[in-house]
Amino acid sequence: FCLLAPQSNQCLALTGDVASTAQVSVTFTDQSGIIDSDGQEQLLECDTSNSDNNQQLCIFSPPPCSESSAFPSCVVTLLTGQELVDDPSVLYNPNPPEQVRETAYVVYYSDDICTDVEALHGIVLETSNTVQGVDDTVSCEESVACLLNPTGPSCAALEASLSDTTTGFVVKRDNETGFLYSCSDNDESATCRNITTSACTKSQMFPNCYQRIVWGPDLLSDPESIVTPPIPVDFSLNSTYYLIYFESLDSRNCIGTSVAIEGGMVGDRKTFQTANSGSCAADTACLLDPTSPRCISVIGGQVDTAEIRVTYNEVGSLQLCDTSNVGAGEDLCLLNPQNCDASSIYPSCTYALLTGSELVAGPSILQ
Repeated sequence: FCLLAPQSNQCLALTGDVASTAQVSVTFTDQSGIIDSDGQEQLLECDTSNSDNNQQLCIFSPPPCSESSAFPSCVVTLLTGQELVDDPSVLYNPNPPEQVRETAYVVYYSDDICTDVEALHGIVLETSNTVQGVDDTVSCEESVACLLNPTGPSCAALEASLSDTTTGFVVKRDNETGFLYSCSDNDESATCRNITTSACTKSQMFPNCYQRIVWGPDLLSDPESIVTPPIPVDFSLNSTYYLIYFESLDSRNCIGTSVAIEGGMVGDRKTFQTANSGSCAADTACLLDPTSPRCISVIGGQVDTAEIRVTYNEVGSLQLCDTSNVGAGEDLCLLNPQNCDASSIYPSCTYALLTGSELVAGPSILQ
């Protein structure tokens, strides 16, 4: 608590009226420029709490799980930001102490889909947090200097770009629902908004950063999903496909007889209920809703399915792989199916296969 928020009630309950502080600095080398055996600069931690006479005692590359002089009940590991991003599992703790339930973390990212982590900022719930903001001329990477050490020289170097005012906020948690709330202040009249952990929102304090707010136990139980989240699925139009089914069996001209359309994600497997009643319009009821009375009446209790997968081949053309094309149930892939091809899933239909982009560019195919 005293590390994350010295002014919090939780910290004050531990320290009382006695304020004992220590000053820590971390650099890559001292004046002698110590280099390790791999040719890399070593981290140098200098900490006034390491010495009884309040003189800085400096340690090169403290080993993992070293005793902490600032917090003697803890051991500590020192990492660069890059090392933490490379291996966030160091944060993993599926059963953290009860006190962790009273913490949260604001995670700052430099991209608008929250995958490129720049900094983590720990806070204590129900405690006011004041942050020195910057203007939009400062990159997210530079902005975190004012987040992690607002009184330090790196933040002071941005003096011309600092906001005129600081921004305060409080994070609260409803213990019954588990929902987090970000509030403008700590009183009952404060404006609060619900926080979704997965939401990636623009930072008000650092205009070129985006952020997620995560409950402490959630961060520690799954640090990889927060620090190195997977890149979200590309939901661009070229990542979607559409199968359009036509009543006409004329392979030369089926356009103008469309009866149904079904979409999917390129690369995903999808299961369809097959049907062959002699009517494309009737059969595609099983495409749209295989549990509907219309579909059940069409298939007459005979449940047969086919699995398809649409992908791009090596030259960038769509291909349709369909288990219903062969009796053995193996995938048979049709390269770049053309309009009015015969459908194996619904033999009473012909079909066309388009990307989302192609459908948007030529919607007349649906007429």
